[in-house]
Amino acid sequence: MSLAPPRAQAQAPSKPQETQTEAQAQQQSQSVSGILVDADCKTGNAAEKCEITNATKNFGFQVGDGKYFKLDAGSNAKVLTALQASETKTGAIRAAVSGTVEGDTLKVNTVEIERRR
Repeated sequence: MSLAPPRAQAQAPSKPQETQTEAQAQQQSQSVSGILVDADCKTGNAAEKCEITNATKNFGFQVGDGKYFKLDAGSNAKVLTALQASETKTGAIRAAVSGTVEGDTLKVNTVEIERRR
């Protein structure tokens, strides 16, 4: 009795190269400057400025072109730590962040609060 070699299984077609490249680009760490906002306020009213207050625990990030990103839980903790170490703790707070974008969420690797002038 002999065993027949296994039949070649059809493989699912791979995603187009453009889609893979876009996904890879989105996963790469990016650095950008913008304004930290109160995400709970922003959720309720997208037109509001939603400046940071002492009570803010959930942050968002708005870049210069108006695009808005929510921050994940780990990123919120990093921003809160950076704010505690900063001279500026409330108001319209400019920051430089590096991280990855997943959909409408920004996962922050580093955050640097910019000094007010």
